[in-house]
Amino acid sequence: MDWQALGDEAVELMRAYLRVNTTNPPGNETAGAQFLAQVLDGSGVASQTAESAPGRGNLAARLRGDGSLGAIVLHHHIDVVYADERYWTVDPFGGLLRDGYVYGRGALDMKSTGIVQLAAFLALRRAQVPLKRDLVFLATADEEAGSRFGAQWVADNRREWLEGAEYALSELGAIEDGHAQGRAPFGSIVISEKTGLPLRLTARSEPGHGSMPWPDTAPHRLVRALGRLLAAERPLRVLPEIQEYFAQMASVLPAAEGAGYDRLEASLCDPAFRARFTPTGTMPRSSGPRSPSTC
Repeated sequence: MDWQALGDEAVELMRAYLRVNTTNPPGNETAGAQFLAQVLDGSGVASQTAESAPGRGNLAARLRGDGSLGAIVLHHHIDVVYADERYWTVDPFGGLLRDGYVYGRGALDMKSTGIVQLAAFLALRRAQVPLKRDLVFLATADEEAGSRFGAQWVADNRREWLEGAEYALSELGAIEDGHAQGRAPFGSIVISEKTGLPLRLTARSEPGHGSMPWPDTAPHRLVRALGRLLAAERPLRVLPEIQEYFAQMASVLPAAEGAGYDRLEASLCDPAFRARFTPTGTMPRSSGPRSPSTC
């Protein structure tokens, strides 16, 4: 395998993929799916495309293994979020290559991941590597607006695309060689993300005409309440999954860099550790009773 040639090909494929405007809304993911289908077809790989709605395309392709293990799905979403050109120094859909970087909407989220997956998929195909698992390349619509026309639709209407799947690799996580930083290679996965907390606040006060400088209006009360909410002290909690992640990371980091990661809850009580570990170097203090997760 000519790895340099494969890397150069991946860069050019990503640049071309970025030029396909799949801003969601409206999506236009069919154009992205057609681009991917052409690339796959050029390497002799059959693919299937399906629209969940006009213009909302999804694609799947499969390399067959011997079936001794479950399939792995390489998944990415085709759509990207809106790019306001007033705040861009380059064309967000130009796929510009400059100083070793590729610029464009979707270069991070997440057409680059899709092209890396595609490059790996094609490399395995060209090298005729014998596989124990089927490998499924899956590109879906509508991730940026709920996935109703993408991943959810595929799960409901194209389950055969996922037949035999045991694992799926998708957005976030990373594999880093680490050599430039003096550390061992490591891979990370994302098991959860922050969730929303919808709140509805109602402020009440005496009514009056808006032209008068009332000292204690309902909006004033609401603003003060929101300020208190932002300033509220919230203690950090080290969940078991977080502790496991940093303990594993410590095993590949230089000793000085990973010091304290194996006992994160206790380490966070050390101001010097907090200064290098947290963005602000501080930790909220609980105004209530102490718990095992507070200092």
